[in-house]
Amino acid sequence: MIAMSAVQEGGTVRITVKDNGAGIDPVDLPHIYRGDKSRSSVSGGK
Repeated sequence: MIAMSAVQEGGTVRITVKDNGAGIDPVDLPHIYRGDKSRSSVSGGK
């Protein structure tokens, strides 16, 4: 199941997504938001 919510906080909105899936392997966590990597060389990734 996937649950999503949005809450207005002043001039911003906080969006939360929760699920009960297997999750992300802890080994992969440090690499999730790397700005220097991409699956597509068209968008400037490697």
